[in-house]
Amino acid sequence: MDNQMVQPCLILALALIASSILTWNKRRQQLERNRARSQANASVKLNIFPTSLPENPYQAEVIKNTFKLERYPNNPTFYCDRGAAYLMLQKFDDALHDFNRAVDLKPDYADAYSNRGLVHYTQGRFEEAASDYGRAIEILATDGVYYLNRAQAYRRLGKYEHALADLQHTSDLQPNSPDARKERGLVYYAMGDKAQALVDLQEYRTMVGYFMTDAEAIKALMDLESKE
Repeated sequence: MDNQMVQPCLILALALIASSILTWNKRRQQLERNRARSQANASVKLNIFPTSLPENPYQAEVIKNTFKLERYPNNPTFYCDRGAAYLMLQKFDDALHDFNRAVDLKPDYADAYSNRGLVHYTQGRFEEAASDYGRAIEILATDGVYYLNRAQAYRRLGKYEHALADLQHTSDLQPNSPDARKERGLVYYAMGDKAQALVDLQEYRTMVGYFMTDAEAIKALMDLESKE
């Protein structure tokens, strides 16, 4: 092949290479623009849908239910769920507000009354706690936890016979409830019936194991066993 034929072929090849380079550069620039646009959109979404929630699961529940309430402001379940998270965070005023809102929106919401009762109980308002637990029982009389909760409030109020009656309901509904054994032991302990208190508290320890975390039960059991 003479030089006259090689030169046009070389020029054509170089032109194709140059065209390919230009095409690749255009594609690369478009990809970079798309990537930048995607990152920009992602940063906006992060403000609305957090992908990195707080390590504390209750704080995460507050954030999640707050977002839900922005979309559905009259949903009592979201208020109750957020109130429960506030309660675990010991933000009692916020919890009380949400439980009040839940029962306003749904007057037959048993869990909301029971949870509000727990706020009252935690803050030492045992009469209010017993009243809210009672309302929960009126709505749903088949939940043994409501009776157990009210029994705790009654014990704090010194209404021991009422507490024992409620604990019997709990035992009927939940025969294997260790908390019912513990609470009954504490009621008998408060009444001065040391023998029955010891039986119940020892049974409670057997049911949950020796790694008890309930300070009241541990203190009472240590006192009773030291006197055997």
